[in-house]
Amino acid sequence: MTRRRIRQRDIELTLQLGYEHHAAGATFFVLRRRDIPKELLDDPLVRRAEGTTVVLERGRIATVYRNRSIRHLFRKPRRSTRPRRCQDRRATASGHRGDE
Repeated sequence: MTRRRIRQRDIELTLQLGYEHHAAGATFFVLRRRDIPKELLDDPLVRRAEGTTVVLERGRIATVYRNRSIRHLFRKPRRSTRPRRCQDRRATASGHRGDE
């Protein structure tokens, strides 16, 4: 966390005030501007924490980063990351192998 210059106070504020989102088997806490109470918006330390994302896996902090946009949390990948095996299935179903 020190490499990313995110302080412990930023993490604590994000876990207390941030928006909670569940995805990919993890819990994401994101501190958005709308999550910060109006009386704290003038505090530079609180404004500094805006955009902080804390990712929890099994109740432990997996990673922490800053990104003011949270759209990436709601997007699904365009393509599956699983390897395709369609050609193997077609070849065995027809009884013909493509390498002959």
